[in-house]
Amino acid sequence: MKLDKLKTVIAKVAPAVGAAIGGPFGGIAGKFIQDALGLDNEEAVISALQTNPDALLSLKIAELKMQEFMRDADIREMDLERQDTADARALAKATGVRPQVVFTVIVLIGVLATLYGLATGIVNEQQGASKEIVYMIVGAMTTTLATQMQFWFGTSLGSSRKTEWMAERPAK
Repeated sequence: MKLDKLKTVIAKVAPAVGAAIGGPFGGIAGKFIQDALGLDNEEAVISALQTNPDALLSLKIAELKMQEFMRDADIREMDLERQDTADARALAKATGVRPQVVFTVIVLIGVLATLYGLATGIVNEQQGASKEIVYMIVGAMTTTLATQMQFWFGTSLGSSRKTEWMAERPAK
């Protein structure tokens, strides 16, 4: 009950922090709130936000800092992913691409065969195939295929734009 009241109060002033409190980033949001207000319990935070206008301003500043932190964390994660892909490509150049080609072809044939089986009715529940299991397998196979396509063709256009934005961004 306290958490719901806290979220409601915070969401009015700092929607991003309010949304984060009940989710997977609740700990991060809580830390930013604590740092901004200098308080460590829910009752004191609610009271300060309801009675102290400076606390509302501090909360808004904490929201901006949290958004910047989350944006920077996402950029660092993307850099690591891009480096991982670059390392895989460098390894392929050094050792040859035959294993990657074979794996990509196997995954592609598997995805196409499974989709063909689903579309033509070869794979159906009457044959004992559970829909949930088949859908889970198709999801895993298409995710693996997408990873293979990223290896061969690079990541999405959005990631390319984000990389360009990162290059233009001033260093901290």
